[in-house]
Amino acid sequence: METLANISVVMKKEVKRFLLLFLVLFLVSWELSGYAILEMKSSLLPQGYELIITEPGEYVMARFQVALAMMLLFSIPIMGFFALKIRLIKERAGAIAPWAVAGLVLFVSGFLATYRLILPSALSILSSMAAEGGVNSMFSLSSFVNFSAMALLIFSLSFEFPLIIIWLVTRGIVQRSTLKARRREIYVIVFIVTALITADPTPVSQIMLSLPMIALFEASLVVTGMR
Repeated sequence: METLANISVVMKKEVKRFLLLFLVLFLVSWELSGYAILEMKSSLLPQGYELIITEPGEYVMARFQVALAMMLLFSIPIMGFFALKIRLIKERAGAIAPWAVAGLVLFVSGFLATYRLILPSALSILSSMAAEGGVNSMFSLSSFVNFSAMALLIFSLSFEFPLIIIWLVTRGIVQRSTLKARRREIYVIVFIVTALITADPTPVSQIMLSLPMIALFEASLVVTGMR
């Protein structure tokens, strides 16, 4: 009974620490959210287009959404640090570390590729298509933030695809020869999946996501062939 009581006390302390940590992270993220929106506008918004608000509280809600996303992003390395303190994970840290580092590198690479190349290109193409149709494009702040945030999240996570392939092959769940033999079917599946998860209904984002995923799939085959 005394052991259970001690565990309960420790758990309550850890919960309070986590709540305080997330509160601090959110407050910091809130202060940075305004600058983040300005940076997104400068880097992603096609030239000549403006952001507008259609409701009184839209700007505040957009900042809240950005702050929440930034808080979760900042919490990833902190959660990883606390996870290493767990005995089971601590004992297997040597085996987990390479996968964690590879996953982080792929996620950051996906984020940068999306933010600097894929998303600006997609927004520019979509805007030019509207202009060719004689439609003047203006972006509402909430729609712009939601579209950009969803695209960044989905595209960044999609860069984890080769890590999944490598894990499946190294575990013997899937054979490399099978993946090579069914390459065309996998390409079709990639295009179907990207059509379902991309944020806009046109093929623009689908193609821009499918091509990197196919390239990463081929890279994963090369890596597994080196083992």
